[in-house]
Amino acid sequence: MGLPKYRRLPRALFVGYSRKEQRGRPFTYSDLGSAVFRFLKENIMSAPLSADLAQIGKSVVIKGELSGSEDLYVDGQVEGSISLKNNSLTVGPHGQVKASVEAKGVVVQGKLDGNVQASDRVELRKSAVVNGDISTARISIEEGAFLKGKIDIQGRAEKAAGK
Repeated sequence: MGLPKYRRLPRALFVGYSRKEQRGRPFTYSDLGSAVFRFLKENIMSAPLSADLAQIGKSVVIKGELSGSEDLYVDGQVEGSISLKNNSLTVGPHGQVKASVEAKGVVVQGKLDGNVQASDRVELRKSAVVNGDISTARISIEEGAFLKGKIDIQGRAEKAAGK
């Protein structure tokens, strides 16, 4: 059988490595692994993976009450209230939400103005801009994210009491 023919790796995988860093040292599998992971994280893992996923595109504008029983990905504009009690909301990098949000999980990459109440988790990615109070059991804030408001971490006892 033999070894497979030499193939040139796509240049997109090496974004983030300067020519100076590459010069003088061989490219290793750990470099490839970190480059692939970075690519997947930035391009594929930003949207929630679910069979039931509703999407609001960049050019869509919604004003009013939004509720549903599936995960929601917003890359457009939403104004009003969003209620997804057993599902997650993802505000994409181009998303602009001016609403009170109630969901199981919330991931913000764009702009969100309003209070957030998440029963499980809130993630603020590095491009997130949030103006409002957050109430959740767990929170993750990446370096570079902006938050103006207070954070209330709900413990198990507080969730059971319904506070």
